[in-house]
Amino acid sequence: MPNARISMQDVRTLLCYYYEAQSSKREVARYLQMSPGTVRNYLRRAASAGLT
Repeated sequence: MPNARISMQDVRTLLCYYYEAQSSKREVARYLQMSPGTVRNYLRRAASAGLT
């Protein structure tokens, strides 16, 4: 089964909570109801794209 995509709004929220609010990956994952691994993957993708 393919992974479900998350919305662009959730990606923006993820980045905002992690970088601006200084929340941990686990806190962000809990808030957005996704796994910490998913949060880590999206943060890695954002870093490789030059987004901080």
